[in-house]
Amino acid sequence: MFAIFTTYGNVALHSWIIGMFAERAQDEIWADEDTITSSCLRPTGATEPAPGGYRVKGRWPYVSGVDHTDWTVTGVMLQAILAAHPNVQGTLFDLPQVVAPVKNADRFDVVGGDIFKDPLPRGDAYVLSQILHGWPDGEAAKILSRCVEAGGAGVRIVVVEGVLPDRPTAGEAGFDLFMLTLSGGRQRTLADFRRLGEAVGLASFSAQPLETRGALVELRR
Repeated sequence: MFAIFTTYGNVALHSWIIGMFAERAQDEIWADEDTITSSCLRPTGATEPAPGGYRVKGRWPYVSGVDHTDWTVTGVMLQAILAAHPNVQGTLFDLPQVVAPVKNADRFDVVGGDIFKDPLPRGDAYVLSQILHGWPDGEAAKILSRCVEAGGAGVRIVVVEGVLPDRPTAGEAGFDLFMLTLSGGRQRTLADFRRLGEAVGLASFSAQPLETRGALVELRR
């Protein structure tokens, strides 16, 4: 039963991720109502600016069913940030087995480790994209606390995630339940994010909606 749930859950997850894209991208993907999508669980390729967006290249492991799909969802956030801001230096931090194939490049460093146990790279800002909703409140607060410890007094933590409204739709509540059964995590309201930040000394809070229908939540001391 669990295997069946996971299979269909992952299929549904692809559509949910696309639902956070800009509407122009959604319109292009869903122009054919029979479109089938897949996603990459280990985005280790590269990206470069191109007219109208970005060009991706390289190897993208763990893409299930890609031979049978029309579109593949992947992620290149840090590389896109560096391409848009030439004065920024970025570090990708993830489990060693995840980042093993990724190579350091100009202004782009790779560090493997466990966010709960290993020292985090020093940074002025930490971007947590689709991270906290995979964890219960205790672990999510610990992740924020580790970033505060590593970044110091002036640290900024930017959380990029979907935000659960105070009165969620059936679909939004369903995805909240999906995260609970998948990893013990949860979707959070803006008030929930504020409480998490305050619990680790991040009293300054701001949020802005994104075109992707998620939100950018910034936490500071």
